[in-house]
Amino acid sequence: MKSPRPLCVPFALALACAACADGEGAWRDFYSIQYRADGAHALESDGVLPGPGGLGGIPSGVRPSVVLTRPDGYHVEIVKPAQRASLEAEKASLDQSHAGSNFREVVTSDGWELTYDMPTSPGAEPGRSGGKAHILYREIAAGNYRCSWADVNGRDPKAAEAVCRSIRPRK
Repeated sequence: MKSPRPLCVPFALALACAACADGEGAWRDFYSIQYRADGAHALESDGVLPGPGGLGGIPSGVRPSVVLTRPDGYHVEIVKPAQRASLEAEKASLDQSHAGSNFREVVTSDGWELTYDMPTSPGAEPGRSGGKAHILYREIAAGNYRCSWADVNGRDPKAAEAVCRSIRPRK
């Protein structure tokens, strides 16, 4: 009697190859852009239903986003805002809501980059940062895109940054 083991190997290879199609080096589509996010799980959303009493919510098409997570690496969010975003308005919003401090900015040929210290959780040492957050905002032929990640949301912030820097118009 022959062992079923030889049949398992081709089946396992077929599964591995199917996983590769969306992994290493593969471009993923999101609206009119593409990005690379090797091995990440993507969760797209477009709009948020109103809460109790019909309050809040975001209509479809106003702020579509994709959240990319990789258990061993990062948490990245790409947003396609309906309106152009300014660096000054972003800093003012973060400062006013006490969500960021110690802003470091770079104006680029197609947008801007912002790095800032996040606040700590209640009860943490005074003056201690909750980690660094990063926003890359680009105005490209495909539209306006905002990509963000925080160093504390994974073990591989360089991989998260690579996702944001890979954004390009869809080909």
